[in-house]
Amino acid sequence: MTLSSFDGVTAVVTGAAHGIGRALARQLASQGAGVVAVDVRRDDVEALVRELTDTGHRSLAVTCDVSCRSEVADLGRAVARWAPQGVQLLCNNAGVFTGFLRGCPGLQAGEESDSCGAGQGQPDRRQGDPASTPHGRDAAHNGQELSTVSPPG
Repeated sequence: MTLSSFDGVTAVVTGAAHGIGRALARQLASQGAGVVAVDVRRDDVEALVRELTDTGHRSLAVTCDVSCRSEVADLGRAVARWAPQGVQLLCNNAGVFTGFLRGCPGLQAGEESDSCGAGQGQPDRRQGDPASTPHGRDAAHNGQELSTVSPPG
């Protein structure tokens, strides 16, 4: 699949409240994509979506900690309702702090946890796993994924 235009494309941008994610969301919207802006900072991601919708762009704000399995599942359901045609572009941009185990008693490196708490040191092997994307593994094979690296916070 080659994207020559973003018209009609649904893009999910994690870490959309600031920095690279915010710039990606703005640029994709300006190029015609419907943007699902995802971030742990509710007020900031909602402000971004107000900005986008006020300028005529289709967008949805979703508050989500992408290191939390249940919140990612909720994100998937919200995206499926908003964009039943699926997601064509996933921008994995959220700054998920992994591998730092202080504050996670009993959790060993490489283990997963069903509890939430990015920034509390819970490793997350689901980050970047197509099965954890809003429409699951099948949709990931039919779309594009852009992974960037941003510091958490």
